[in-house]
Amino acid sequence: MGSYSGSTATTDNLHEDQLPPLYASLAIEGLPPFHQTVHLDEAEAQLAKIAARWNIPSFDDYCRLSLFTASVAHSKVISTNRLVDISLQYCLVFLLDDLLFDAPNDDLLEGFGICRSERESIESIQACLDRVNGIFSQVEPPTDPSKIESITWELGHDMRQLSTPDWFRYFAKTVVDYHQACIDSLAHILAGNDVDLKDVDSYVRMRVDNFAGPMICTLTEFANNVYVPEDLRPEPWAKEVVKSASSHLMLINDIYSYHKESTQELQPINLITVLMKTKGMSLAEAVRRDIELVNSNARTIFDLEAQLMMSDSLNELPQPGAGGYTTVTTTAGSLNPFVGICSTWKSFLLEYFQGIKELISGGLYFHSFHRRYRHPNNTFPELRDVHHRKVQTSDLLLVSEYVTLKIIAYPTTEATSLVT
Repeated sequence: MGSYSGSTATTDNLHEDQLPPLYASLAIEGLPPFHQTVHLDEAEAQLAKIAARWNIPSFDDYCRLSLFTASVAHSKVISTNRLVDISLQYCLVFLLDDLLFDAPNDDLLEGFGICRSERESIESIQACLDRVNGIFSQVEPPTDPSKIESITWELGHDMRQLSTPDWFRYFAKTVVDYHQACIDSLAHILAGNDVDLKDVDSYVRMRVDNFAGPMICTLTEFANNVYVPEDLRPEPWAKEVVKSASSHLMLINDIYSYHKESTQELQPINLITVLMKTKGMSLAEAVRRDIELVNSNARTIFDLEAQLMMSDSLNELPQPGAGGYTTVTTTAGSLNPFVGICSTWKSFLLEYFQGIKELISGGLYFHSFHRRYRHPNNTFPELRDVHHRKVQTSDLLLVSEYVTLKIIAYPTTEATSLVT
């Protein structure tokens, strides 16, 4: 979103062998192996019906993009309904970001019932998002709703029914915080203020918020029906997990989107361009530094999990069902333990950290496969094949084509002529 007055680099004066291999550098030990949800086909059929019901130009394309994202980022999601809701949440993020910030389209604005005047100023964008977020939070049903308001209300209603009251309130707040971060960043850009782009730390803080990192991390709880108790969210370890996972996702995006942003935007905002300007790095050096930061955040998550699993402090916490941590009733009427499917703190931590690790691993696979990061002239050689998107792991060749959302795994011992 927006632009940055830094220089960009092309491949004209760069030997390709100076660039590190992306997937091989990022798929470090500890990340879960590739997995795509078993609920993909059923969710795709449901989303197709939803898109047909609203009959809005390009809505189906946004739904498919969002479903592919969710299918690898939340690969162990426990039901089709949850996968559909998560996909629609991503869909609204992509849609509102394009319509109000990045790529306004008059036909889309009209189709979703958003007036063109609502994106003409910071104040009007703020008012539009405040209204939509209030509707999602289920404060009160909208009167004479537009299509975007109706979609938002129904999604909030469904997610509230499938979760717990505490979780839904917290998640709705992460959505509000994300939109506010987008507005704040836009205001800084329009004012010519690049204070957040002076060094790596300030850049990462700014981008984690307007990348929706905390919101995405919270969706892992919904996907797996494993909820962090409200009074534990301020704990240092819980905050560090969200920070590290959010940074991991954002920094991978900066690597894979570098070519697209540097060719389509005159002044792209991207860590690689920030490093080249503020540190005088070459493109290859900046990419390597970004990769180091990505992997450092992954290892922070691994280390936190190991430390917590060995800590005696687990024994001092009230076990599920004791000390106020009892079962709660969802708005759908079913009983849910406060940590969903877990009966002990150890099982909770195992499930929670597994969801976070699958999220960051899925982020790598999403960027490796999706066509939005592929181009015949991409700066990175491994992202130039626009017909077959392939990733070689230690024992599998993973292949995806544009016509399908599925990624097919071929054992490396099998002939791969059909996918080359």
